[in-house]
Amino acid sequence: MIIKKRLPWICTIQYCHNYTFDSEYIPLKTICMILSNPYRPDPRVQKEAISLIQSGYRVILICWDRKAELNPREEVDGLEIIRIRVRSDYSSGTKQIMKIPLFWYNALKLLASIQPDIVHCHDLDTAIVGFLHSMRGNLTPWIYDAHECYPEQVSQQVNSMVKWGLEELDKFLSSRAFRIITVSEVLADYFRSFNPEVYLVGNYQDTSANHRIPIITRGDYGYADDDYIVGYIGGFTPARAIIPLIEASEYIPECKIVIVGDGPRRSQLEQKLPSHPNVKYVGWVAQHVAIDLFYICDVIYYGLYSDSGNSKFSSPNSLFNAMSAKKPIISTRIGEISQIIQRENCGILIDQPVPGLIADAIRELKDASLRDQLGENGINAVRRQYNWKSAQEILESIYMDLLGE
Repeated sequence: MIIKKRLPWICTIQYCHNYTFDSEYIPLKTICMILSNPYRPDPRVQKEAISLIQSGYRVILICWDRKAELNPREEVDGLEIIRIRVRSDYSSGTKQIMKIPLFWYNALKLLASIQPDIVHCHDLDTAIVGFLHSMRGNLTPWIYDAHECYPEQVSQQVNSMVKWGLEELDKFLSSRAFRIITVSEVLADYFRSFNPEVYLVGNYQDTSANHRIPIITRGDYGYADDDYIVGYIGGFTPARAIIPLIEASEYIPECKIVIVGDGPRRSQLEQKLPSHPNVKYVGWVAQHVAIDLFYICDVIYYGLYSDSGNSKFSSPNSLFNAMSAKKPIISTRIGEISQIIQRENCGILIDQPVPGLIADAIRELKDASLRDQLGENGINAVRRQYNWKSAQEILESIYMDLLGE
């Protein structure tokens, strides 16, 4: 339901280059999402926001553009985006202590002017904004959407004291969130020890995408139709065992390896490339291009290091993208990703992400009939359970419950 109404306020944020926030119409209920990246877009945030817009809500995204790379204001797919420009680096650990409060401050000023019906905070580094806004006397419901176990995710960037502080903050905010949404059963169990209102909204894909015709082709990247291609598509974080995949190419010169993404380990990866000619790094690509790249690969790789505490919680977009594209996936025996692969028989698990074992799994999957069978198992699991329609129903029910609808 849309109410035709001129907004009685204009919001101006001096620290953020004088944002002016106004609109001619507002819907019955307004949701503000808070995100600590610039939304290029972020796949999970995009799916959730579009689903809520389609359900009749107005969704405004307040996000942090640390490099001033994107438009301060824009609207995409009905999502209104405000980017706060506070200069900072990514993956900079404790250095963020001097910067992130400026982002919180400006986000809180925006919330005070917008007065949303619900604040939806993505990850721990924005949850404090929802909590503080709610504590200002209006008791606005706020949702903690945990994409990761944040203290474990940043543990290699901070010292032990800071990690302990983040763990305590996570417990404190989790116990006070009106609802917690997270991506895996392992994470859900973790959060239920602090708050009973925990719901699983997985990083699943829209099954309608299975009927799309990919725009990107093998020829666009210089590959032939009969090339055997293994792809890694994701972030370059310390938990991801990408360099062992590059080194595995020495054992399988007949295989083409394509790596897509960006992140703090990029420079280490690039140093390896000159000595591994059958590995192609294509950099960061837009989300719709990344989806197409799953289709042109024969196999998807997603190895994790066991010494990263966040790995045990991992249930990544790449897994469900691979399953949706009917591609088998190679991963390690850790985290929820390994449990799903084993349960659904949609890939191969290796004990450690070392070049020899990775190469053995890649050789095994040269068998096209095996790839087809594992891929079929994956898409059947997506149709049955791991699809966005089921996740969307849970998301919508959470909002209806909070708003008394």
